Amino acid sequence: MSNTIRFDSLLVRDLAAELNARLSGERLRALDFAREVRQVSLRMQTLTLVFDLTPSRGGIARGVPSREAGNVPVARGSTLGSVRAPADERVIEFAVTSPNGPSGSAHAVVIELVTNRWNAFALGAERRVLAALRWGASAARGMAPGDVYIAPRLSVRRGVREPIDLEEWLRLLIPSPPRERRRRVLESLANTSPLNVDAILGAAAETNEPHALRDAHARYARIVGESDRDPCLLDPDGMAQPYPVRVAEPATPMPGLLEAFEAALLRAGRPAPAAPGTLAEEALDRVLGRIRLMDRRIERLRVELDGAPADAALARKRADLLMSQLHRIPRGQAFADLEDFDGGRVRITLDPAVSPAENATRLYDVARKRDRAASRLPRLVRRAEAERSSLETLRDRIRQGEITADALEEILRQDPAAEPGKPRPSPSLPYRRYQTTGGLEVRVGRGPAPNDDLTFHHSSPDDIWLHARDTAGAHVILRWPSRDANPPARDLEEAAVLAALHSRARTAGTVPVDWTRRKYVRKPRKAPPGRVTFERGRTLFVQPDPDVEQRLRQRHGLVDERADKGA
Repeated sequence: MSNTIRFDSLLVRDLAAELNARLSGERLRALDFAREVRQVSLRMQTLTLVFDLTPSRGGIARGVPSREAGNVPVARGSTLGSVRAPADERVIEFAVTSPNGPSGSAHAVVIELVTNRWNAFALGAERRVLAALRWGASAARGMAPGDVYIAPRLSVRRGVREPIDLEEWLRLLIPSPPRERRRRVLESLANTSPLNVDAILGAAAETNEPHALRDAHARYARIVGESDRDPCLLDPDGMAQPYPVRVAEPATPMPGLLEAFEAALLRAGRPAPAAPGTLAEEALDRVLGRIRLMDRRIERLRVELDGAPADAALARKRADLLMSQLHRIPRGQAFADLEDFDGGRVRITLDPAVSPAENATRLYDVARKRDRAASRLPRLVRRAEAERSSLETLRDRIRQGEITADALEEILRQDPAAEPGKPRPSPSLPYRRYQTTGGLEVRVGRGPAPNDDLTFHHSSPDDIWLHARDTAGAHVILRWPSRDANPPARDLEEAAVLAALHSRARTAGTVPVDWTRRKYVRKPRKAPPGRVTFERGRTLFVQPDPDVEQRLRQRHGLVDERADKGA
């Protein structure tokens, strides 16, 4: 499919100059890379600039500022610096100026409009890549998160800094037959393209008359020069095309290129990207958030499905090893080195608080749960994929303006963080709530900053604090009123399972979880959100079983229901 709007280096150069004049010095509030719809949004104090980077329908639109935060870190107090385009390239770079911006925040945004592999990058300090709209599109240049950004290959055509003079123009084109001059110009001269070459050459593409070449040079200098700009909307063959200078007829004058892009979108019968700050944009953001959640859920389910048979076989084999060599394993050991059935040796992690036989029983339980998961997960994957497909349809209907205001309001009333079948917690709390089998309340932090809030403002000094060891994850608080006794082992283990499930180790077979009293947890000075230290820690080894979370969540829901009924 051909592009609705075509970009050449001249259009990109003048668009960058216009954006620099209009936006330089604007406060940058948020930066969002919406990979599902290939859109980049720069959210500023007075407007939001949206780049739709799908080649078959790409465009640029403005809107009012949105209240939603972006998904690429932006330092507080950041402003847009210069906006520029490398000479004779289809690349726009927005410099981001931040007085005290950390290395992990955006220092530049690069929009690439090269061939049909349109892409965008957010760059941090030292021009290292923070985010990309399409990671696969950058594979040829070998870029990954943290790598130094590699720009597309620079142009080698003549006249990059300024148009070539008449003498050089004549030396270039006189030796070429008129029919070959179009190709010669496109190959040799910067800022020429199929969009402007015919207007430049005119009769010089048909005749050897000397005045034809001289007139063509005058048109070339005017069109590719940086003065005498005349933004307009070209209409060749009914295709609306923004351009900085009138090179064809009919052409509609425009106040600027931004207005030309927006007019082109409307003339093509497609609405501009949903205007940020409007009801449609807020609903679109909400649906895109749900699509991102569903993507993570589908990925998590597939990883679990792929590993379930192997996890079951491994747990059963280790249980068999333990049962076959119980006489060699003293009680109270944290691990056992045993002879494998194949003649090798294997180390098995144990819970020293229970007997070797009980450790084997637990491994058999894990194997049975993994077997059940292997039979249950395909159905859950299909259900999640179907819901994602429905969300994509809803996304497209919002973007095309095919949904009523009442339906948009209903979308906004829904919680984008809730997964199917899960109760939607109150957004005012920094934690999710569960109840253990023994009736104790467990609180699980929602993210780095909510983790700090939970630990230091929503817990008591003698509560039990838990966290998966050596990995990112939620802070977990097991509410416990006694300073003289530890909580029951089963309740503590269930809280540890929640800590494992809400960590990056959730797909591991066994996860070590550290725990201590909350009063022994400290926040180091200037530590990032969620980062703490602790003393007097102990460790539990648990299996991150999703069935446990579901059971504890349902127990909490039953307790709430009884409380509502006065039970």
